[in-house]
Amino acid sequence: MVGSSYCLHRATCAVTEDVNPQHILRIPEGAIITVLKRYRKNGHDMLIVEWDHTRLSIFAVDLEQRGELVMYRAIAKGAA
Repeated sequence: MVGSSYCLHRATCAVTEDVNPQHILRIPEGAIITVLKRYRKNGHDMLIVEWDHTRLSIFAVDLEQRGELVMYRAIAKGAA
């Protein structure tokens, strides 16, 4: 999953990662997002993704239900 790109079939909400204070953005249907990192927060599986040159945090379940894999790219552990 990390390093892979997905096309969203339905819009989803995300939280900005690089902006303080954080705010909620809507990623539109048809957007291509790339998974950068997977983590757990407050009991939820989360993903840091990149969309439109912006790092965002989304629920993993949202991507699983609303996204389709368009490009698989495995990233080895420890790769830069």
